[in-house]
Amino acid sequence: MCGICGFSGDMANYLGENNLREMLDIIIHRGPDDEGTYFKNNTALGMRRLSIIDLKSGHQPIHNEEKDIGVGMTFKDDEISTLLSGDLYALWLKDMKNDKYLNSFYHMPQWKDEVSQMLYFDQKVWLPKDVLIKSDKMTMANSIELRVPFLDYRIVEFASSIPSSLKYRGNNEKYILKKAFKDTLPSFVLNRKKNGFPVPLSSLLNLEFKNFAKDILLSQKSLSRGYFNKQYIENLFKKYNSTSYKGRQIWLLLTFELWNRIFIDSSNASLDEEMSVI
Repeated sequence: MCGICGFSGDMANYLGENNLREMLDIIIHRGPDDEGTYFKNNTALGMRRLSIIDLKSGHQPIHNEEKDIGVGMTFKDDEISTLLSGDLYALWLKDMKNDKYLNSFYHMPQWKDEVSQMLYFDQKVWLPKDVLIKSDKMTMANSIELRVPFLDYRIVEFASSIPSSLKYRGNNEKYILKKAFKDTLPSFVLNRKKNGFPVPLSSLLNLEFKNFAKDILLSQKSLSRGYFNKQYIENLFKKYNSTSYKGRQIWLLLTFELWNRIFIDSSNASLDEEMSVI
């Protein structure tokens, strides 16, 4: 989870770095591990980072090999336009424009503060559409029952009534929760650094696995689907290195292709048979 804030136009010169710093302090809960600022061409951006991937090389502000600034994206819009085939790209544009679910959050009622609004967005989008669905699928696939006690509806309702000033204070996240358990939990637990659940892409995409991914994505079976442009995928492997965000693109495309082979192509075949082919 990371955070971004900023302003543009004349406001960038008028408000300046001090106001940007205050905005970064407000969203420290979104990324306590690193921060950075960017001022250029009447644009001021502040970024915070929670280290989940690229643990050693990732810093804010995030940029790609061309030094473009970005945050929280696997494919930029111009990359999507060259990756997807013409028909699929047209469908993507239509879907993005008509996404009433996400667009509705840009017109939410006024909240008492920005933190409450961001937490509400996380509850409605990030938790059910990302974190919870992934953890549920992975645990159930391994016959493990996962429970999330902090998401008991009574705790959620109570937490929503607590002022934001008690949820974080200065650089101290979960302030009131830590206060409540200060006599129960040891200090190394209460004060330890927040960690995500990283996918070690730089380790996974070693030479052997990279060649495996390349063979899969550039195979006739994959290309015949007509989803992606061959030249983009070829360039993807040429540009990849262990510190590149291209690794995330390769991983995403690879898992999508393997999903197609297992669940779409193999509708009349057993899962074990298809996995043996892969």
